[in-house]
Amino acid sequence: MPTLQTNTMPIKVWLRQPRLEVACRIVFHDRTTTAVGMDSPTIPAAQSEITAWLIEQGYQPAGPWTTEAVNTGETVRTFIRQGSSPARHAPASSFVQMRA
Repeated sequence: MPTLQTNTMPIKVWLRQPRLEVACRIVFHDRTTTAVGMDSPTIPAAQSEITAWLIEQGYQPAGPWTTEAVNTGETVRTFIRQGSSPARHAPASSFVQMRA
């Protein structure tokens, strides 16, 4: 996986599996996005893979994974930079929702 530029703003991670491959997109606070390649064949395995990678990058989960679309297995989770206070950040609703 690529190196993630870190900042103190929260990020949202979207996972979808419309076909065989799991797609991962990270949405930053400024609404820019980056795709991240996943090795995991299933959404639950991809959730573990991306969570572990983001923890290595200095982020921590700010809540649970939530299902956004059952038919594509689309799930989303917010992560914050370790040591950041969630109260200082914009609400999760300020993030753009990713649909492809």
